[in-house]
Amino acid sequence: MATLIPNDPLVESAWGAIQKDRALGEFFERLCPRTGKKRAIVAVARKLIGRIRAAFHKGVNYQMDYRNSKAITA
Repeated sequence: MATLIPNDPLVESAWGAIQKDRALGEFFERLCPRTGKKRAIVAVARKLIGRIRAAFHKGVNYQMDYRNSKAITA
């Protein structure tokens, strides 16, 4: 498994995602007190890539706030 580092593009994307995607932001806020910001953002990055991969495999566009929305199949 690859190690994510602070300047990794996926981690940088995760910082932006927690601002735009409410579900990812809430996930980050829950983890932050227990793990610290660095570990929490890496967890968000891993969750983000999992969501992107799932959307790719399903053939749908990525949806923000995925927890609160229903996937639309093409």
